[in-house]
Formats: sequence, structure tokens, C-alpha cells
Amino acid sequence: MARRSDHSKEELKELSILHAYELVEEKGEAGFKARDIAKRMGYTVGTIYYIFGNMENLRFHVYGAILDLFHEEIAKGISNKRNKLNYHIKKYVQFSQDYQNLWLFLYGLDDMTQNDIPDWYLDKIHRFFCMIVEALLPHIKQKRKAPKAAQTILTSIHGMCILSIRGNRVRDGEFNLEAMAKHMITTYLYGLNNS
Repeated sequence: MARRSDHSKEELKELSILHAYELVEEKGEAGFKARDIAKRMGYTVGTIYYIFGNMENLRFHVYGAILDLFHEEIAKGISNKRNKLNYHIKKYVQFSQDYQNLWLFLYGLDDMTQNDIPDWYLDKIHRFFCMIVEALLPHIKQKRKAPKAAQTILTSIHGMCILSIRGNRVRDGEFNLEAMAKHMITTYLYGLNNS
């Protein structure tokens, strides 16, 4: 068993986040246990509490790492895309499918108020939301409606991703997530621009 003196506090913090992230990627929410994380690190549970104070602080750092991965995925091909809205939504859908355990963990914010969420984490969320708002602007006539439209689209796509992951299917056949997302956006933007 390693001792705290084997690593600096910053190194312990990074180790904790890394191993928590890996366990969540493997097992989902069930992997986010102090005992399992500490064991994988080669330290005691007390080390995690020494670094983070509580598991919720570590949770937000894992959330942050997941959002960073998502932003990296989006950045891979954005420069050559003409329709950035479709690209962002496609990447969101893909991420939810390719990284299901991480994606579901990311949305495990249960009884938390806005005051419980660290500002640095809210900034990461805001960064993605602003990308969607910016991508919407070429598609809507009334630009002031872009933030509300972005919320509506993201909430709808999120619900579709949840249905897809949870194994729910529509009666008329398989649940084609990407096709439904594209249809919803097209229909919503048509209605928004013609109301």
C-alpha cells in the first residue's frame, strides 16, 4: 500500500480522478466507490477524503474529465463542417452511444442545486451550450430565440439518447436515434422559423 508521501497532493488528485474515471467507464455509477478507487490507486480511502473532502467533489472532477473528452471528440472534425448544428448533435448522439457508462454517469446529478455545483464545472457546461447556440444562429430568423431553441433541442436529443440506451424501442421498429434527432431538429426549426 502506498503512502501519501509517495506522491504530492496534486499527483494524488490526478490519480484519484484518473482511477475514478476508469472505474466509471468500466462499470458506470457502480464503479464510483471510494474503496474501489482507493484500491486501484494503491492507497486508502482516507487519501481520497484527504484530497477532496468528500466524494461529491471527486464526482465533479470526473464529470469535468468526461466533458473534456466530449469537447475533444467534437473538436476532431469541426473545422471542415458547414452545418455545425448537425455535426454537434451527431457527436452528442455518438458520444452517448460510444461512452454509455460515462454519459449516464455525467447525468447522475440527483438532488443538487445550482449552488452545489462548482463554478469551474458550470463553465464547462456553458462552453458546450454556447457552441450549440452559435451553431443554431445560421438556421433561425429571430436570433434572440437561439438560447431557448438550444435548450429545447438539447433536452429533446438528451431524452432520445436516454430512451435508446435504456433499451426502449418504438412500436414501428427499431429506434434509429440519429434519424430521429435529425428529424426533430428539422421539424423544430421549420416550426420556429414559420411561427
